[in-house]
Amino acid sequence: MSTVLLILIGGLTKASIFFLIAAGLTLVFGVGKIINFAHGSFYVLAMYLTYSFSVDLFGGSSYGFWLALVLTPLSLAAVGLLVEYLLLRRVYGKEHLIQLLLTFGLVFVFQDVYRMGWGVMPKIVPQIDLFGGSIDVLGTLMPTFNLFIIACSLVVFFILLAMLSNTRFGRLSRAIAFDGDMAELLGVNVNLIYSGIFALGSLLAGIGGVLATQLSAVNLGMDTHITILAFIMVIVGGVGSVTGAAAAGIIIGMVEAFGSLFLSQFVLVLIYLVMVIVLLFRPFGLFGKPVL
Repeated sequence: MSTVLLILIGGLTKASIFFLIAAGLTLVFGVGKIINFAHGSFYVLAMYLTYSFSVDLFGGSSYGFWLALVLTPLSLAAVGLLVEYLLLRRVYGKEHLIQLLLTFGLVFVFQDVYRMGWGVMPKIVPQIDLFGGSIDVLGTLMPTFNLFIIACSLVVFFILLAMLSNTRFGRLSRAIAFDGDMAELLGVNVNLIYSGIFALGSLLAGIGGVLATQLSAVNLGMDTHITILAFIMVIVGGVGSVTGAAAAGIIIGMVEAFGSLFLSQFVLVLIYLVMVIVLLFRPFGLFGKPVL
């Protein structure tokens, strides 16, 4: 039972990180219709910035991490705004191949930035001691930071739902996702909404990147793997659906957690199998809507 609980918590922790990444990508894809293959690069950039705040500025103390948890997502939102304004705004409404080539090129630009700024060796952010490091749950010691990550993702999930349902920005975003041309004819500043959505998606990737530094080291090349997983979760959950991103994150997180224990050599195969099964029975995703 202790082993199962630990694996369950580990799976939910991964699911929380996956949700933060996938939620940002599904909003950008659903509203802006942009295939952002560089989304994982924003996530990795957040991890590197967290290393700089925690280790370079504060020598590995927890103060640097908590500062990074505030400043890094805001920095990523600013970077996202800059990228959207200078590059992506020029390919709105263009063929998806053009968008894909542009954002794929950004991946190489970001990788050069990583090399120049942080070198090629993996970087490790020291784990912080949160509330004594662990708590007793049903006789099993659970890492408190894992529970903190899960709690953070839940808070973000409910904030996103409330924002999309109850704010003007959210309502306009849903209107543009449904029919951007009609929204523009009605006087909506579509480009401004696009910018806000891309900044929001980058901010969510930033939060996920900061939290992920407590689970793994950051190194070159991990952005492509993260981006592929994010696209799988968008497909599984449904384009534009925050609830779908959460459900897909839980499914993929659990498959990866339990698969690593029992079928470690076939984890990626299992993840792709989940995507194939969903596509066979619900081609538009678990929470997506069919397009007529």
